[in-house]
Amino acid sequence: MRVPVVNLPLHYRSSQHRFRQLDQLLEFLRTKHRAHGGEWPVLPIVCGDFNTPGSASDVTAALLRYLQDLGDYTLHPRKGRTFPAPLPARLLDFVFIPPRTREPHCRMVRSILSDHRPVLGDFELE
Repeated sequence: MRVPVVNLPLHYRSSQHRFRQLDQLLEFLRTKHRAHGGEWPVLPIVCGDFNTPGSASDVTAALLRYLQDLGDYTLHPRKGRTFPAPLPARLLDFVFIPPRTREPHCRMVRSILSDHRPVLGDFELE
C-alpha cells in the first residue's frame, strides 16, 4: 500500500509567514484530494519542523484542525523536545498520523545532524 508523506519545514521567525506556508500546503492537499475524486485511498502523513509548539494557537493547531476534518488524525510526539538538537528545550517537530493506524508511537532520535532532533514515527496501517 502506498502512503503519501508530506514533509516540510516552516518559517522559524514569522508566524505570518508560517500561515502563508500553511495556506500553500492546504491548497496542495485540496488539489490532491480533488485528483482522487474527493476520496483519499490513504490519507497523507504530514510531518516536519513546524517551528511552533503543538499547544500554541499557531500553524500546528490550525493544521491539526484541518486534518481532523479529513479524518481522526493524531499529533505525535505528545511530549519531549526536539530543539535545539544538542540540548533540546522545545518540541517543535511533529508527525500528523492519519486514521487507520495501529499503535502509533513517535520518539526523538538523539542526533546533531541538524539544529533539530529527528522524530521517528512507528505505526502499522490497517
